Amino acid sequence: QDYPGICMCPEDHGKCDNNVCIPNESFCDGKDDCGDWSDEKESCNDCLAKMRFSGSKSICDGIEDCPNGEDETVELCGCPSDHFHCSDLSNQANDTNICQPMERLC
Repeated sequence: QDYPGICMCPEDHGKCDNNVCIPNESFCDGKDDCGDWSDEKESCNDCLAKMRFSGSKSICDGIEDCPNGEDETVELCGCPSDHFHCSDLSNQANDTNICQPMERLC
């Protein structure tokens, strides 16, 4: 179903690339429910892709919902609030990309 003029889909619906909203259970069901095949991508078995499609608020919430934890990675979510990246402070791209505890900041 198309919801013109809104940015969010109703609860239990995901947004297709063409802004059509379809029920979450229609994502990767083998049918072109979106009309542009954006609900039937190669990433159908990807937990994070399913979460992104449904607009899940569980991404970067501190709880690993995907078996491999891909919904909570540092690359996706950044460091926890009590940590920092050295590269953020030094502006050096080659500086470490590991989250450091604030206690290490001097």
